[in-house]
Amino acid sequence: MAAVALTLGASWFVFDRLVSRALTIALNEEVEDGLRWGLQARRDLFDGWKRTYRTAARGHARDHRLVAAVADGQAGEASLILEKLLEDEEDALRFTLEIDGLDDPIVVGHDDDEYPTREWRRFEVSMQVGASARLTETYVVPWSVFKEFDEAGRVLSTFQTFKRNRDDFRLGFVWFYLVTLGVVSLVVGGAVFLYSLKFGRRIGRLGDATQRVGRGDLEVRVVDPVGDELSDLAHAFNTMVREIREGRERIEYLQRVSAWQEFARRLAHEIKNPLTPIRLAIQEIKTKYTGDDPRFRAVLDESHEIIEEEVAVLRRLTSEFSSFARLPRVNPRPTDLGEFLSDVCPSLESFARSRNVALEYREPRSPLPVEIDSTMLRRVLDNLVHNAVEAIERGGGEKGRIHIEAGGPGSGSLVSIRITDNGPGIDVDDVEDIFAPYYTTRPDGTGLGLAIVKKVVLEHGGTLSVAKTGPGGTTFAIDLPLAAREPRS
Repeated sequence: MAAVALTLGASWFVFDRLVSRALTIALNEEVEDGLRWGLQARRDLFDGWKRTYRTAARGHARDHRLVAAVADGQAGEASLILEKLLEDEEDALRFTLEIDGLDDPIVVGHDDDEYPTREWRRFEVSMQVGASARLTETYVVPWSVFKEFDEAGRVLSTFQTFKRNRDDFRLGFVWFYLVTLGVVSLVVGGAVFLYSLKFGRRIGRLGDATQRVGRGDLEVRVVDPVGDELSDLAHAFNTMVREIREGRERIEYLQRVSAWQEFARRLAHEIKNPLTPIRLAIQEIKTKYTGDDPRFRAVLDESHEIIEEEVAVLRRLTSEFSSFARLPRVNPRPTDLGEFLSDVCPSLESFARSRNVALEYREPRSPLPVEIDSTMLRRVLDNLVHNAVEAIERGGGEKGRIHIEAGGPGSGSLVSIRITDNGPGIDVDDVEDIFAPYYTTRPDGTGLGLAIVKKVVLEHGGTLSVAKTGPGGTTFAIDLPLAAREPRS
């Protein structure tokens, strides 16, 4: 009896300590602080937007041209100035200028139908212009970002609920253990003791992983192949960490691209202005020289030709920078992915054939309903196919081939587009950097194409990756979320 009591008492002590330790690890302050940090990071992002919009509005209100037009009562000039300022602000929806003495305000902006309120949230900033006018600027931000903020708040609230009910969870474990001890024999009791140790270790692993997430390590993964509810919890934990990591990477990438777009806009403006005077100056020098020195004439002609070529190159670069800076936002609509690809691939096939490259497209076996911006996704496929053709040409091989295939749904109800070529492949050292703006391995490249492609795919809620690369060619993978229902015909 004493041996049995000692065994049961020892097993009870060990089980209680393991459960208490596991709950303490899983529901600790560091995890809660980490969730709060994620919520605060999104709140800081919103505050940053507001500060940016206020700064932009303050700069517009102080624009000397606008102030002068308001002071002189030149409503037409003020309207033209506002239209130019609106073009420079990517997120701006409308500028409204109310001038004392004018019955109607001056309003310039985009159509409200392009930014429906169910998809876009509006921010308004109002600034005084001079002493007799007030400028109100309206900006739009996707609601999806605010939905992510709400989701982060719900995750934190759920965690706090679990934390408050920790004693109830512990009590449940206690009752389970007591009932088990009451109905099993000494042998079964020993088996339960061993199981409790294993169960505690599994919870401990999950708790340790949760602590690492709380410290900011989003690469952690819990491996639990047993196949019970705790394994389901471990799988759900892995999914949550992956989604948090992908969400953070998506936000960080879009923020970097937005910053590069502003840089591109300013750079294009600064480069474009002096090009015309340079070109006119060298033309003037060439036409004004009337001497008969053949060597000087040869040098002058060669210099004129070089400058004309370089000015043309700079004009092309500024054009690409301006296009990148004014990249429109995605406006998705219900579409069948197979029908979309059937419309796009003939023009891509014609282009590839003109460069002696065969392009094949395999239609999906069933409808793939998605919500996409057909114009922007067409631009994505066009860029990837052009890159594949150029890669094949640089490789110098014969019988160039490009294969486009759509399939799904796959993991997480995703549909995929695969673009595969038989070119020389991408250098392994370049795979991690090819989507960064202004990173290129081509002498004549700007490094904007793949950055634009990835931005468009991310704004569709999807992912873009290099699924395979090597001497046998490269495969780019576009994964898009499957729509809830098929689009209407």
